[in-house]
Amino acid sequence: MIILLIGVVGASEITFYELDSTTIVEPGEIGEYNLRLSNLGNQELTIQVKGDPYVGLPSSYIEYVMVDPDVIVLGAHESGEVNVKIKVKENAITQKRYKTYITATVLNVEGIEEKYNLQVFAKEPEKKISMYIKDFPESIEPGKDFAFVVSLDNNMPETLSNVNVYVSSSIFEDHNTIQLFESQERELEFNFPIDSTTEPGNYELSVRVFYGEELQGNEEQEFIIDLNMDVSESVEDVSNFLYRDITVTKENNGNYIVGENYDLELGIIEKWFTRYSIRPTYKDDFGSHWSFNLEPGEEYTINIKIDYRPLVIALIVIVVFILLMWYWMSKGVIIKKEVFKLKQTSEGISDFKILLHIKNNTNKTVKNIMLIEMLPRVINPLPKVGTLKPNNVQRGEKGVRMIWRIPELV
Repeated sequence: MIILLIGVVGASEITFYELDSTTIVEPGEIGEYNLRLSNLGNQELTIQVKGDPYVGLPSSYIEYVMVDPDVIVLGAHESGEVNVKIKVKENAITQKRYKTYITATVLNVEGIEEKYNLQVFAKEPEKKISMYIKDFPESIEPGKDFAFVVSLDNNMPETLSNVNVYVSSSIFEDHNTIQLFESQERELEFNFPIDSTTEPGNYELSVRVFYGEELQGNEEQEFIIDLNMDVSESVEDVSNFLYRDITVTKENNGNYIVGENYDLELGIIEKWFTRYSIRPTYKDDFGSHWSFNLEPGEEYTINIKIDYRPLVIALIVIVVFILLMWYWMSKGVIIKKEVFKLKQTSEGISDFKILLHIKNNTNKTVKNIMLIEMLPRVINPLPKVGTLKPNNVQRGEKGVRMIWRIPELV
């Protein structure tokens, strides 16, 4: 009878009491128990707490049971807290309760053991799809690609079709429709080229995931477009005979307004023959100077022409004129004609005297000279000629032609 009494008392020397618990979880989540373990006996006990040894097997939907601490020392009539975590496998069937247990075994006294039953309920996930952004850059250089990854997890033990992923910001947007298989994890890579003229500053990216009409996830991230002050310059200088054409082009390939200038050195003579498509900001003894601002993407072109050809043409004309005058002054025979009005009658008839002067302007005798004088029809020449009588007088509809043949002129 004494032996029976000792056995009964030993079996009840330790006991569990539930303080609080979280037992309704989604597949892949962890349930939790906080328990009080009490030593009801009169001696110190070293107690080991273990989970169900069959947890984690392929046939079980519980992945593990973790006890902390797994060994506890309790004095007589002393209590301690034990935390138990129970993870449900991701492929667990939802709307179902899964049971397990832990066992407390006294190590320093034989025959004392206490079993405590545990359970968790696998509910349907609040979100059928989990979403997060990874490999997200904080800043982007204009003219480069903006790349990141959207990771999607199917929380359901079934295939989800028509999953719509929307990516948007104030400078780009995209939309993908995909299919997620049962418990699939899938990564979507997005790549957006950023234009070199995109304004610098802070921007916001929004990623939204819909299954049907239901919003499954929404995440926002901020990123920065860096300042880019890139200005390209090209100068085309074409030189030909007496002519030079300079074209200067500056283009703002960056994303911020920049101030630029261009200086052209010119000699004193060059300044007089230079023309500009855009008037210089100012001129000085060294040349011409331009100052201007360039908006992002703006191109500024200056065309400069240095042309000596008008001067050369003018000089040629002057030289030709001088040569013609010299030729006229120095040609072999010079003829000078003078007309004098002698009198006028009351009937309106006038008498004229015409003098023809012939001069040999050379140093040698000129022979076989023919002189022809044309008189209008209204003039009637008198038969008397002053010095040299014409060899022939011809009358016609247009007037009178008088011809002199001079054998030689000294």
